[in-house]
Amino acid sequence: MNKNYSDIFKIENLFLRSKYILKGYFSGIHKTPYKGFSSEFSEYREYIQGDDFKRIDWKVFLRSEKLFVRENEGESDTDIYIFLDSSKSMQFANKFEYAKTLVFIFALISKKQNDSFGYAFYSDRVRIFQKPSKKQNLLFHLYTDLERIKPDGETKGAKVLEDILPKVRRSTFVIFITDFGENLEDMMKTLSIYRVFKNDSIIFHLQSKQEFDKKNFENVYLKDIESGKTLFLDSFSDRMKILKERNERIKKYSYENGIDYNHIMIEDGFEKPLSKFFFRRKNVFL
Repeated sequence: MNKNYSDIFKIENLFLRSKYILKGYFSGIHKTPYKGFSSEFSEYREYIQGDDFKRIDWKVFLRSEKLFVRENEGESDTDIYIFLDSSKSMQFANKFEYAKTLVFIFALISKKQNDSFGYAFYSDRVRIFQKPSKKQNLLFHLYTDLERIKPDGETKGAKVLEDILPKVRRSTFVIFITDFGENLEDMMKTLSIYRVFKNDSIIFHLQSKQEFDKKNFENVYLKDIESGKTLFLDSFSDRMKILKERNERIKKYSYENGIDYNHIMIEDGFEKPLSKFFFRRKNVFL
């Protein structure tokens, strides 16, 4: 994949952009195509308290030093949900355009492997919800929804995602794409509930290097992009300390609750984070 981050977004058509990224990823990085959620992910899942110890695969444990249980026959017929944070904070530094592309990439992979996928766009409410399906026109509906949606509203994912949970079938794959611009404790509690229901929860935490650039924030007041409130920080170093501590808390909480946490600086493009994600998951389950 020769194009850099900025060049990729010159491809305005979301479908063509996503296809280009996948083509470059598979042809340039992995000689063998990705086998899909059903075969790669669903043969095993991470051990959850209460699972039968007889189902633990100790060979996988020796390789990964983590406990995984083998799925029963029929359990691997799973759905894939993609939840996109569509709040106003996501409009900063092109995060939302990156997120939309990531959503469509996973949808293309799901469709290619004939997996059922659904999606939800949320902010302070559910803005769009589509239950998982294998229908041929679902990609078109997703494309249309992604083209129309604009980041708006405050981030209240904790409450909204908790309300969505009853619609989510157990033992499925749930991908959360967000910048965590909300109360961290509430959000992580909600995500842990998804794990209790034996869902394989995957977080893509999007940030921009501009959020860590001193020249953007030194000696200036900050305005919360969602609430409009002015934030007074004593110095740029205070801001960096808060951001780094917050990121560490998200990472630590995810690890403690068996959530697959992926931190992405959007300027790194797609090749690096996708490579790390698929390679790590592939090593665990093969």
